Amino acid sequence: MGSFNHKDYDYVVGIDFGTTYSGCSYAFTRASNQEIEDIAKWPKQTSNFYSKTPTVLLYEVGASTTEWWGENAHKNFWFSRGYLTKKLITRFKLLLNNDESVPELPPGLEVEGVIRDYLKGFHGFVASHLSKTLGSIYNEEKVRYCLTVPAGWTDHAKIIMRNAAIEAGIIRLTDHPERLTLISEPEAAALYCQRYCDEFDLSDGEQFLICDAGGGTVDLVVFEIEGDGSDRQLKEITTAKGENCGSTFLDVKMQALLKARIGKYIPINLITLEEMTKSFVENHKPNFGEEDLDNDIYFDVPSVICREDEEKLKLIGIEDHKLPFLEQELKDHVFEPVISRIIQLINQQLQHPESKKPMSAMFMVGGFSQSPYLQKRIRQEFEGRINLICLAPRGELAIVRGAVLLGIQPNIVSQRIAKYTYGIQTRDYYDPLRDPPKFRLAGTEFCDVRFMTIVKKNQKLPNNHIVSQIYTINRSIPTRIAIYAYDNDDIIPRWTISEKGIEVKKVGEFILDVPADVDYSGREDQPLQVDFYFGTTEIKVVLDETTTFTLAY
Repeated sequence: MGSFNHKDYDYVVGIDFGTTYSGCSYAFTRASNQEIEDIAKWPKQTSNFYSKTPTVLLYEVGASTTEWWGENAHKNFWFSRGYLTKKLITRFKLLLNNDESVPELPPGLEVEGVIRDYLKGFHGFVASHLSKTLGSIYNEEKVRYCLTVPAGWTDHAKIIMRNAAIEAGIIRLTDHPERLTLISEPEAAALYCQRYCDEFDLSDGEQFLICDAGGGTVDLVVFEIEGDGSDRQLKEITTAKGENCGSTFLDVKMQALLKARIGKYIPINLITLEEMTKSFVENHKPNFGEEDLDNDIYFDVPSVICREDEEKLKLIGIEDHKLPFLEQELKDHVFEPVISRIIQLINQQLQHPESKKPMSAMFMVGGFSQSPYLQKRIRQEFEGRINLICLAPRGELAIVRGAVLLGIQPNIVSQRIAKYTYGIQTRDYYDPLRDPPKFRLAGTEFCDVRFMTIVKKNQKLPNNHIVSQIYTINRSIPTRIAIYAYDNDDIIPRWTISEKGIEVKKVGEFILDVPADVDYSGREDQPLQVDFYFGTTEIKVVLDETTTFTLAY
């Protein structure tokens, strides 16, 4: 695959694949105003329009694939007694970050296949919507995509995400990989918020913090503004950090509280627990914190529990099919354990040596940012350290609209910060004082698992930062190259194998195929230049300026 020209494509489609809800926006890049449009109506949606659709799948028990996704999956499960023969799969995005709070997938299902099934249904609807909306001017071959991923994801998780997108039919394996761009969620949010810099009186040299609080992850990053007006660019100042402490972890805490209160006296099955959690999500969680915490909150209790012994119901506190909780109780056991972690993450960003003090602004985006209690706690903690704390306009769409903006202006981010120290495996002289005997290549004076650094953690990387290496390839023997990562600010690994408390991970690999136009002229070996691009969300590899691809695993 040769060079990629963004101008060859008429449309940019942004996809926000979220833990609880997913959304899509798009823009016609050849238009003078490049206005961003949102998909606001999704299949099986109720009359209340919401610009996102649930990230949910429904499988027949024992099935390895499904076509039930989004609201259709919910309706089949709850209203057709689907829980008797079907399995509802939620929060599966978090499996890519090894979150232990997410139940394992049923036998026969793998995370890449589940994501593929969801994206297949999601993209199929998006393509149909675009075709109907745009009519004869729509050409699916002229569409490129920007897909958002959490800041905390590993390179391996991004590889799985790209593979799932290809299997779902968003792009083909034979397409140029840059037809699909992965973008970190807080960076997408920052691109959206920078549109409002003038409105909030932010200009060249000022910094702003993004707090992207979603259903599964909360991601944070600091950007500095470079230039003004149409020449404005963004420079990443801190390494984007993300953790699994989004709003669904309130649901997990609430379930634990319900089990502790009810399960002490009456067995509570999974379906009943899900019903009561659903009531919390829809009726209590969105408004918690609007008033002082001195009132009772009442939960509707399913009839299956209310048929139990009256004495047990009194011990639990159930009366007239209602179970009361003190607001302070929910604060202490449900909200504070999650929100206190978000406060710590914000503090880490503000304490970064590159962050200016006080911070000019913080934009809150994502569905969880709408929580009155989260807003209140952030203002309590940071009003003296951040000049402006505000909710971004239509913050629930900040990420997906920001993804489209990156597609329109691929070079708008001028600098990113390396998340890890990256290196490749090389051969060097064996040192008996430093290298374990097992690393010595038999019959030689060499150690063949040495770690050669190509990017250091926290290194400032300009957009599409290139590291070039020359390899000798053989037309008979494939050359396999692996890239390794190490997460430490101060230490550089000596080997590509974990040893002495230094954990090195392989993040991906590729094979140096012989380019078709190489003339060996009778020689077995041939030099080949390999360019590693580290200045974007994914690691990109270019062979001899002709072949571009991302890592495999």
